[in-house]
Amino acid sequence: MRLGLATIVMMAILCFHLPSWSGQQPTTSTLPDGTKVTTHPDGSQTSDYPDGSRFTRNADGSRTTEQTTKGPDGQSTTTRTTYRPDGTRVTEPPTPPVEDKPVATRQRRDGGTEYRYADGTRVKFKGNGDVEIEQPGPTGTTETIYKPDGRRLVSGPPGTLQSAAPAGTTNMFAIMDTRPKQNFCFDAEPSEVMDKFKLSLGLSPTWLGKIDGYGSMFNSPASPQQIQEAAKKSGLNFCMSFKSPEPDYCSIFTPLTAFRGHDEKPHQGGPHDHDAPDPPLTWGVTPPETVIRWEAER
Repeated sequence: MRLGLATIVMMAILCFHLPSWSGQQPTTSTLPDGTKVTTHPDGSQTSDYPDGSRFTRNADGSRTTEQTTKGPDGQSTTTRTTYRPDGTRVTEPPTPPVEDKPVATRQRRDGGTEYRYADGTRVKFKGNGDVEIEQPGPTGTTETIYKPDGRRLVSGPPGTLQSAAPAGTTNMFAIMDTRPKQNFCFDAEPSEVMDKFKLSLGLSPTWLGKIDGYGSMFNSPASPQQIQEAAKKSGLNFCMSFKSPEPDYCSIFTPLTAFRGHDEKPHQGGPHDHDAPDPPLTWGVTPPETVIRWEAER
């Protein structure tokens, strides 16, 4: 049997490319929080978190969690739990693995399924691809959400919300308007001031609050001259004992407190009366430390 030159060349090309078809390699990417997400040729996906735990979306539709903990003797133990599509839970250790069925199953409105087990654990396969696991513990319930892109969100006792621990320094950013602002008060309803101010200057001031029988407080980056001109054109009257705009040095949005960024002496008496002391001058240099707490509502 003779083979033509063209046939031999074609066979050589096919043989040359065959390894690239059969030798696919997994691909790995790293999320901003340090999580490594690996996608395997069979379609499964594994997330390795910075704390050493792991979550795998298996090709057969099951989901596997791996948690490593240290016992009193200092030895590390890895617990591997697989939740199959039919709700069967497989836990190891021990060896051989223990299989248990859910005690209750509920179909979710989003197309997913929820399973509840005898130990109180709830597993929710949501229609958007999220896998949510609620596990009761001695101090409360820990809720873990595994997102389709590999991220993990954890909320647990005593009610704090956190994501996977960052691998290094985490940068946070906030957008702030640093333009100089003015505080001012008009003897009118807030809606009237907003409408007329918009028509006069094309700007919308920030409403800080209303004092019945006195007026409405506002804040704006417009200059004092612009605010004065807008009041004149619109027929707006400034509040009693607050006849002109005043610089808002620190943008405090509680205009009825003792310190509002202006001299208090001319404003004693009437609805502006107060006895609270102003903060010390060092407050503007070393203000109190800001403390942010995240709490999860249940």
